[in-house]
Amino acid sequence: MTLVTHSIFIDRPPAEVFAFVTDFRNDTLWWKSVIHTEKVTPGDITVGTQFIQDSKVLFVVIKGHLEVLEWNPPRLVRYRNESSNLRYDLLYQFDAEGSGTRFTLEANLEMKGALRLLKPLTMQTLHNKLRTYFGFLKDVLESSPVTQLAG
Repeated sequence: MTLVTHSIFIDRPPAEVFAFVTDFRNDTLWWKSVIHTEKVTPGDITVGTQFIQDSKVLFVVIKGHLEVLEWNPPRLVRYRNESSNLRYDLLYQFDAEGSGTRFTLEANLEMKGALRLLKPLTMQTLHNKLRTYFGFLKDVLESSPVTQLAG
């Protein structure tokens, strides 16, 4: 397993950042490698909620199955992604910081197949994308009215 972390300050309250980020259907608005996300369990998002998500890393399409493992609004969410190319456990934390939120990602990755063979390139690409995508997230959240942020 490989540990990856990244963090950014967003000038929005933790509850708003949490609500937007933890509805993975919003990922296409900021996590630009995500092609499609669908919630496959009924009801509100909570422990046990599942999503299917298609994304692309390098030239590899990842067909993921995400499940929420821990749900503690507006503080944290932990989920697991299972796919044939990439398995990861991901923790999103939302900490109040001044007038806004410190949003932190911590992921334990297990790369398989081509991603594992190209691990140095995969990791370099991932770190670059995290900086870029977190910038997109900051822009989306800080420039949109609250009413437009719902999934």
